This record gives sequence, C-alpha cells and structure tokens, in this order.
Amino acid sequence: EDLSALQKQLGEAQKKLADTASQRDKLQKEVSGVQGELSTLKANASKSQDEKAKAAAKQLEEAQGARKKLEADLSAAQKKGAEELGVVTKQLTEAQKKGAEASSLRDQLQKDLKGVQDELAKVKLNSTKSR
Repeated sequence: EDLSALQKQLGEAQKKLADTASQRDKLQKEVSGVQGELSTLKANASKSQDEKAKAAAKQLEEAQGARKKLEADLSAAQKKGAEELGVVTKQLTEAQKKGAEASSLRDQLQKDLKGVQDELAKVKLNSTKSR
C-alpha cells in the first residue's frame, strides 16, 4: 500500500515537473513575442519623435523586468518540483527496501516453520513407534 501511494506521489511529482516545463515553454514563447513587439516598437520609435523612442525604451525595460521575474519564478518552481521528486524517490526507495526486507523475513519464517513441522512429524513418528 505504501509503495503504491509513493508511486502515485512520484507520478504526481513527475506530472508537476512536466507541467512546470510546459508553463516555462509558454512563458518563454510569450516573452519572445513581447520582445519581438518591443523590437518593432523601438524601431518605429527611432523613426519618429524622441518621445516615442523613450516610451518604447521604457516598455522594453518593463518587459525585460517582467521576463526576469518570470524566469526567477520558473526557476523556483523547477527547483521545488525537483526537490519534491527527490523526496518521493527517496521514500519510494525506502519502501522498496522495507518490502524486500519483509519478503526475506517471510521466507525465513516459512523455512523455520517447515523445519518445526518436520521435527514435529519426526517426534510423532518416534512416539508412535515407541508405543
């Protein structure tokens, strides 16, 4: 049960990581579009009045600031996803180890039980012969 739950958690962590990567791709695409638009605005502004050039430069600065914030947010989300994946992977490994230990213990107990049953059968046989 624990192994199943941990595998489910591992799947969820992997999905979160994939979702984060997908979100990063979308954000990068948006940033590229904004940068393209800003490049166009900047080019147009250089052809027109000085005020338009200053406004475009300001928009570019704002876009770059927004891009840096998006990149920082994305980096933090990726780090968190990787940490969660690491924790779940460790828990899964521990659960697998405990499962193997339990299986080994069960096998040893079955072997011991068989030995006791064989010994009991011998004692019963000897008891019957001695009567």
